[in-house]
Amino acid sequence: TRVKTPAKTPAPPQQKPQPKETSSSASTVGAVALTCTLAAGCPGPTTTPQVRPTPPQEAECPPGSAQAMKELGLIRVGSSGRVYFPNTPKYLTVRPGPVTMRLTGAEYWGKLPEGTLFSGEMLFGERVQGRFTQAHTPDGHTYAVCLELRAGAEWGWEKQPGSAQDTAKILSGGFLEPVKRFGEAWRYKDREKR
Repeated sequence: TRVKTPAKTPAPPQQKPQPKETSSSASTVGAVALTCTLAAGCPGPTTTPQVRPTPPQEAECPPGSAQAMKELGLIRVGSSGRVYFPNTPKYLTVRPGPVTMRLTGAEYWGKLPEGTLFSGEMLFGERVQGRFTQAHTPDGHTYAVCLELRAGAEWGWEKQPGSAQDTAKILSGGFLEPVKRFGEAWRYKDREKR
């Protein structure tokens, strides 16, 4: 008599290791994310949208920014720099995150020439706050700064009709003003006279 041996259960297929992301592909992803920050109609993530908490109202300025702004001639009563998003319509749709704007409307602001780029972050709350921490001049110099954006009489941009939880329709320009601490801008109307 033959004895039947039980059939062997096939081994589960082994998973192939996922290829690791290279630094060049990581840079590309970061560049695309930065580009899409300002572009209307960027595809959103496929994950479920998360509720974003209201950003902290106050934050410290970057180290050395007060001294740099003083040397640049930005800290004085009435000091402001007109900025805009280059090559955009009057209104544009933005997302929270990194932001870059260009100085315009005059040949200079303090010692910063026209064309200086300001980089920082947009934070969503009741309004869209613009907090800028670096100024990059056309000749390649970078300075630490502590600037907040004002649109009209208010700090930050008003969210226009058509804004959503993770996107906001805003004006394409505004004015940057020096602050001593992020989020305190609306607390004092007259800055120190120096």
